[in-house]
Amino acid sequence: MDPSRRLGFTRVRDLLIAAGAGVLAALVLVVGVQLATGQPPVLPWTGPAVLIFVAAVIAGLAWSTWRKVQSRRERIEPERGLMMVALGKASALGGAAIAAGYLAFVGVSVGNLAAIGPQQRLVRGLVAAVGGILIAAAGLWLERACKVPEDPDSDLPEQEDGDSQKTWGDL
Repeated sequence: MDPSRRLGFTRVRDLLIAAGAGVLAALVLVVGVQLATGQPPVLPWTGPAVLIFVAAVIAGLAWSTWRKVQSRRERIEPERGLMMVALGKASALGGAAIAAGYLAFVGVSVGNLAAIGPQQRLVRGLVAAVGGILIAAAGLWLERACKVPEDPDSDLPEQEDGDSQKTWGDL
């Protein structure tokens, strides 16, 4: 297998790029809504609630995968493993973008906290940002839960970063 085609863990750089894209998208959205309606967008509680629910589902999937692969050392089908790694990666990047976008929205909304509307936007935006952070964390956990554990009888050399060279493509 070509080493350049291996699927590795999500890097901090990738998370920062996703967060930057989230900030940019949020700022464009907020400015667009303000130009169109004359006021910033309203955040209903359904958004943060859905984000926290999605984070719980991904965390549950990560927990069950971790128990199966890492604790009990059971094998899973390679296709399922790749699907879980891809879901973990997408969740980590999406969660980072969502969290940063909501934090940018909160930053724009901080201007006048004396009124009720900006206070609600601040609280709901912060709760949604926490939901995005939880999604990203659960995604990173899911990614790592899918790592094939070291086989004590294996003669695969360690890579420089300490990870085994055994990947999903080697299953």
